[in-house]
Amino acid sequence: MATFRMKLVDFGNDGNYAGGDDSEHEMVFTGIGNNTWISYNLPLADFTSLASRSHLAQLIISGLPVGAGVAYVDNVYFSTNAFSIPEPELRSHFRIFPNPAINTLEAESNSKIESIRICDLTGQELINLQPSKNKTRIDVSRLKSGIYFLSATANGITSVKRFVKK
Repeated sequence: MATFRMKLVDFGNDGNYAGGDDSEHEMVFTGIGNNTWISYNLPLADFTSLASRSHLAQLIISGLPVGAGVAYVDNVYFSTNAFSIPEPELRSHFRIFPNPAINTLEAESNSKIESIRICDLTGQELINLQPSKNKTRIDVSRLKSGIYFLSATANGITSVKRFVKK
């Protein structure tokens, strides 16, 4: 595909398609690479043509030319919490392992880790630590099996990693 498009549609207060108060905004990305992962951080505020974000009903993803390619979409997050999504060049500066974790999770950074937050998929904070060192072991044994987000701040940069607790 030469063009990748992402559209959000809000059905308005009536919650119905074509109810007269619908609004939508489409973002268009060109010059994308083939056979590679591309990360996009799209704040809802960038969808400026939406009259409201209270009744989002559709996320439409398409490409041009139509039928010319396949796009795999992974890790779409909608959130009201303060997580920031790391830029690709920052990801290598922070890592967690093993993933999936059973009882403990190791967090490691090139810089001293100032804070670590672990939240569930609803954004509820379950663990909050201030390790003040480059590498730390986190006890995750009390967490239920599932998917969690670890947000770590090191050298003023916040990174978010997803992990699985077995």
